[in-house]
Amino acid sequence: ETDPVEIKASKSVDPSDGNSFTMNGDDFQFEIEPSQNNPAGDPIKQGYKTNTADGNVLFANVQYEQPGTYVYTVHEVDGNRAGISYDDSVYTITVVITDNTNTGKLEKDVTITKDGKAVDAITFNNGYDPAEATAVIHGHKNLTGKDLEAGEFSFSIKAVTDGAPMPAETTVKNEVTG
Repeated sequence: ETDPVEIKASKSVDPSDGNSFTMNGDDFQFEIEPSQNNPAGDPIKQGYKTNTADGNVLFANVQYEQPGTYVYTVHEVDGNRAGISYDDSVYTITVVITDNTNTGKLEKDVTITKDGKAVDAITFNNGYDPAEATAVIHGHKNLTGKDLEAGEFSFSIKAVTDGAPMPAETTVKNEVTG
């Protein structure tokens, strides 16, 4: 078998000017997919991994037991998180295992490409801009003892934090359905 082959990535988030973003463990998800043409006995299976708080992502740390060419793709899963622009990069990792007949050992050669060009590392970099985040706030008014009339009640939203983004209209009235 080979020395261990580690497939890993780094994750970062760049906030827009005047904003900050603290990354927590498991904030982002990534997928690794082996090629269907990989040799039988491929030690890496399709799966999902998440980041650590310091931005590390470990896809695999494995040893290969048979010669062949093993190909994998990795990408970030779009989590639809408000304010985040996700990195849509796709990396291809090619692991070539050869049998060195002089030493009797399996040897490894690992290459990583992005857009067909060789790269040294797998990095995913997202943007963060809370101004791009949206929220929909719903409410429902129940009235007992008489029929509810449209516009009978007013509802207001107020910022608790100074400078918080607010909708153009901060006061609304109920509809006849509540």
